[in-house]
Amino acid sequence: MDNEALKESFKETIINRGIITLTSPPYTPQPNGVAECAGGVIMARTRAIALGANLPQELWPELSLFAIYILNHTPRLKLENQTLFQKLFGRKPDISYFRIPGSRAYVHIKTLPKREKLISLTYGALPGRNGQAYDRIRSSATFYLAKDLYSSISKVSSRILHIPADASSLSSCETTPRPRQKFFYNIAASYVAKHHKFISDQNSYDFKKDNTDISYLKSLTRQQHQKLYKDDRPKTGQDAFFVSRVGQTQDVVMGVADGVGGWADVNVDPADFSHGLCYYMKYAASIYEKEEWGGSDLHAQSLIRRGFDDLCKDNSVKAGSSTACVAVAKDNGVLDVANLGDSGYVLIRLNDVHSYSTPQTHAFNTPFQLAIIPLQDEYQSAVYGTPYLQDAPEKADITQKNLEHGDVFIIGSDGLWDNLFNSDILEIVSQAMLRAQAWKYSSSKGFSVGKNLAATLSSPDRSRRSKLESLHRTIATRITAEANAASTNKLRESPFSQEVHMAYPNNGYNGGKIDDICVIVAIVCEE
Repeated sequence: MDNEALKESFKETIINRGIITLTSPPYTPQPNGVAECAGGVIMARTRAIALGANLPQELWPELSLFAIYILNHTPRLKLENQTLFQKLFGRKPDISYFRIPGSRAYVHIKTLPKREKLISLTYGALPGRNGQAYDRIRSSATFYLAKDLYSSISKVSSRILHIPADASSLSSCETTPRPRQKFFYNIAASYVAKHHKFISDQNSYDFKKDNTDISYLKSLTRQQHQKLYKDDRPKTGQDAFFVSRVGQTQDVVMGVADGVGGWADVNVDPADFSHGLCYYMKYAASIYEKEEWGGSDLHAQSLIRRGFDDLCKDNSVKAGSSTACVAVAKDNGVLDVANLGDSGYVLIRLNDVHSYSTPQTHAFNTPFQLAIIPLQDEYQSAVYGTPYLQDAPEKADITQKNLEHGDVFIIGSDGLWDNLFNSDILEIVSQAMLRAQAWKYSSSKGFSVGKNLAATLSSPDRSRRSKLESLHRTIATRITAEANAASTNKLRESPFSQEVHMAYPNNGYNGGKIDDICVIVAIVCEE
């Protein structure tokens, strides 16, 4: 049962009858949550297919069937790496007839013109007679059998096709080979805990590129791993962040984690998990050696996995959960981002939102999350059918981009994205970059990067009267201040209020969401 059902009159009745009630653990789906989660996976998969193949909205019914068909033919860990098809029929499914959705198809029925262009929609969602599979093809309202069609997999939509790694994870790669260039990153962080006053000079850090250890966290030995000193934490509330150089390289890694507040209901400090996760990720990055990582470069998702595994071994963190958004910025300008949950990033390039993350959620206000669950609670959840949310680092969305000179990359916790639209952030960034002449604008050439960007970034931003500080720190503090102001403004529309209205159309909620806010800003500069 959930607490909403336990009204006073109902409590009195069941107590008088000697009935013992067991409420659901905090931040877990209710008994119908499994079905809702499965529906969310189908919706997310359908949306990814439609966007990836650039297919119109009216094809949603066919694509939904297609998404369900794929899920039923996808091995699952809980089924011992078998598919639902195998469990039902006792044999592996035949997938030789699969087609890429959105690929071009040509009909080869003699009475019809062969050069008519059609769209391949599904793999064959309906088994036909004699084991034949249908390939549902739509031209106006006409459907054809697979045997009557030829599909060209080389001619898909011109859009980038996102190929899911599993039922909940999308990967996007837009990196291309480029001439050897060297980049450095000017990084600043700003934060404010909910219900606290934001003081820009006190609630921000400026990480100099020449620092060997660009992090507020101390580098401890392996024997000291289990001692996470709370006094060393910045006052970020349940949010946490880190910035570090990657071993002895010039690559930089940065990330945020947002502890799930529901754990406070069972006397668990949500900040222990998020701060501990950031500590272990920072530590692993700072001592990185290529040989120890199998000879491969450091990737954001692998770092989340390493940090989470180390945290699970820490006896001082008994329980908790957190989102995570981590980015590795290489000195050649390649950006690798892994985002799990509703923290996220935005990449701004010359007065334009070039790229941004999409939140991963199981349901409204229920993000994907890493979690440590006590065995006792796991047992209770198994008995009553209300499992805790535990998402693996491998479910994170992976994005790779080529950064360019003058780009502004921003990572933030959901306290940022719930209160500011990307357009709000773009306005703050553009004003600051233009005012500092880091960007320039002309009617003939449009926006361009200032000629002396490196010098601009190394000098104080004189637009701030209270204190001479760097441009990246100015941007970080202004974004944090604006998000903090929006969180308490009941007259202002926010991304969170829009989500509330979508989930609950009759709810009159307006304004922002009061929450911890954490922001990291990195300005890209070519050497």
